[in-house]
Amino acid sequence: MNRQSFLIYALATGLTASTLSLPTTANAETAVAFETKVMYTNHGVYARTAPNTTSSIVTTLAKNTELQVIDGSKKSWYRVLLDGEIVYVYGQYVTSEKPTTTPALKVVKKGYVSKAKLSVRASASAKGKKRGTLKEGATVQLTQNYTAASKDTFFQVLYKGKVGYVEAKHITFTKKEVATTKTGVVRNIGTVTLKVRQEPSVTSTILGTLQKGEKVKFATAYKKDTAVEWYKIIYKGKPAYVSAQYVTLVFPNEK
Repeated sequence: MNRQSFLIYALATGLTASTLSLPTTANAETAVAFETKVMYTNHGVYARTAPNTTSSIVTTLAKNTELQVIDGSKKSWYRVLLDGEIVYVYGQYVTSEKPTTTPALKVVKKGYVSKAKLSVRASASAKGKKRGTLKEGATVQLTQNYTAASKDTFFQVLYKGKVGYVEAKHITFTKKEVATTKTGVVRNIGTVTLKVRQEPSVTSTILGTLQKGEKVKFATAYKKDTAVEWYKIIYKGKPAYVSAQYVTLVFPNEK
């Protein structure tokens, strides 16, 4: 029996190259010509040098990887031809079903949110599962060429890499510039002073006080319709908080 015939006999009987003391490549069995069957991984899985979890890992196979399967082996392992080598893949993660591919949706147009908080839903219904929210002025990625005249109740969008739906009546196609400010003025405190606190709480440490008419610099920009209880400001070079009801937002065109 010549060397090649001996190798074919070894593979057919389940003997490994290491058992026969034959040369190996990267600790895996050396492959010879034989028929294979196409199968697929249904999960990320290791390809190993032998059909057990203590053997060396040759590589990691991603989900939906096409495999050239020689046959099944003991303990629910598949013997696979991979880059000219014989490796073993655990059978639980191998399937004969070809993975289905969903055509990737393309962003064909942009729109803008005209509502303070717009829900993104998993289906085109007000009762659809909520996937998240978009703020006013946010850009939405539309998958169809919608217009203001579109009669769709919901627009399909891409949201965090997935398909979502938003109410069409809250989407515009002209970006609205929202006025913001980073300056405010202390007002309506009477004869007392406005306490500056370390955290947005009336029990938080007092860092100092501000007089009526003093200007404050916000740590973040605020819109005219901002509805918050506390404004985050910069006080003596550090972030701090003041009660929003005693600070008036000041915009460039306002005195």
